[in-house]
Amino acid sequence: MAHKNAPLMTLAPSTSSLVVLLTVVGLLLQLVTASEFPERECCDPVYPLPAVSASVTPDPPPSPSISSSSVTRPESLALESLAAGWLENGEKEEEEEEEDEKEEEEEAEEEEEEEEEEEDKKKKKQEKKKEKKKKKKKKKRKRQKKKKRNRQKKKKKTGEEEGEKEEIEEEEEEGAGGEEEVK
Repeated sequence: MAHKNAPLMTLAPSTSSLVVLLTVVGLLLQLVTASEFPERECCDPVYPLPAVSASVTPDPPPSPSISSSSVTRPESLALESLAAGWLENGEKEEEEEEEDEKEEEEEAEEEEEEEEEEEDKKKKKQEKKKEKKKKKKKKKRKRQKKKKRNRQKKKKKTGEEEGEKEEIEEEEEEGAGGEEEVK
């Protein structure tokens, strides 16, 4: 259990709401006893309670012993202001929670969009790499085909030249042989 001098902030939200509820009940009892016994003066002023961080604010318990005629005017105003403060705090907390939820949803949507954009970028990069590889292969094939054609042309030329040379040599041999025969 918490030390009696410990601040309310260190207590759990459910415990702090219980403390607030007990404080309100104590204040109501003081008001009832002050109105039933007018000779006794109530020395404790009624202070507004600090805002409770619990998501559900407790409603003050209805007390059948308090009647509207037995409560004096300042005390009823204090109770009304206390109840109004609770309602305002509850509404503010609900609004803040709704805003927080909206912000979280927006952040989640933004993160999803960023992830999708990153995935799209990665896909585009991969597609570009594939295209580059295809182009390189295509160029390489073209170069190889061109080299092959050039080699074949050279072989053909050298083959033709060799064939022509052989024919010329044969003709020369025949021509030389024919001249010898003529002599």
